[in-house]
Amino acid sequence: MAVCEGKMCRHLKMQVALLVFCEEVGIAATGSASARAFEEMMDRARLSENNERWWAALTGYSYCEGHLRAIVNRVPAVQRLVDHPFWRVLELSVIEGQVNADTLLNRYYPDFLRVGLIKQKQWLSRCNNLECLTLCLLLVASYRCSAVHLESIARALNRLCAENIWSPARYALVGLVRCWLEYFSGFNLLPRMLSNNEELNFRMMYWQALHELCWRTPLVQNEQQWRAVCHVLENADQARQEKILQSLTQLDAAGGSIFGDATLHSLYRCRSGVLRGWGCEPDDVNLA
Repeated sequence: MAVCEGKMCRHLKMQVALLVFCEEVGIAATGSASARAFEEMMDRARLSENNERWWAALTGYSYCEGHLRAIVNRVPAVQRLVDHPFWRVLELSVIEGQVNADTLLNRYYPDFLRVGLIKQKQWLSRCNNLECLTLCLLLVASYRCSAVHLESIARALNRLCAENIWSPARYALVGLVRCWLEYFSGFNLLPRMLSNNEELNFRMMYWQALHELCWRTPLVQNEQQWRAVCHVLENADQARQEKILQSLTQLDAAGGSIFGDATLHSLYRCRSGVLRGWGCEPDDVNLA
C-alpha cells in the first residue's frame, strides 16, 4: 500500500480543487458561496446543498467523489489539477516505486533524463512549482535523486505554499510530502524551515509579499519573469534578499522607477540574464 493514498491525500485534492473552482467562477472560498455556485452549475434547487459540508471540504476535512467529479467534468482548470501527475506520484509504493516512477518519468517528462545535471537544474528553475515538485519526487522514487533535486524540492514546496490556491492547504501539503519522503528514504529530507509551522508561515508571507511588490514593477510582467526573479533570489545571500525586499517596499510606498534604485536595477539585469540563458524572449522595456 502506498503511504499517501489514504484520506489525507484525497482531502488535500478535494480542498485545492474547490479552491480552484472558487477562483474560476469568481466567488469567495466559503461554504455558502461554493454550495450556491455548485447548485447553479448543476441546475439544482437553491439551498439543496449543505453549507457546512462544503466548508469542511474547503478546509481539508471532507471528501466527496461525486461532487469532485461533477466539477472536474465542467471546469477545465479543476480537471487539469486533478489529472496532474503529482497525485499519481503520491500513490507510489516502495515495492513498485522505481518501476512505476520510471514509467511516469518517461510518460510526462521524457526528455529530462537525457540532459546533464546542469541542464536539469535549469529545467527545474523554469518549471512551475507543482511541476518541479512532481518531477523531483519522481527522481527520489526512481533513486536518481541528487542534492540539486532535494534543494529543488524544498524551494518548489516553499514557493508553492505561497500560491493563492495552495496556501490554505500548506500544512497538509508539507505534511504529505514530508511523510512521502520519509517513506521512500527513511529520512526527513525537508529543511527545518519546512518542518516548523512558524517558519513555514514566515516564508509564505515573504514570497507573497515579493510576488505582490514585483508585479507592480517592470521586474515581473508574466509568470516566466517571476520564476526568473525567484531563481535570482534563491541564489542570493540573506543580506541581499533583505535589501531587495526593503527596496521594493520603499519603491511601492514612494513611487518612482526600479531603474533609479541600484539594488532593483541590478536585480532586473540578473533576471534578464537568467531569461536569456533560458532562451526566452528579450524584455519589451526600453532602458534608454
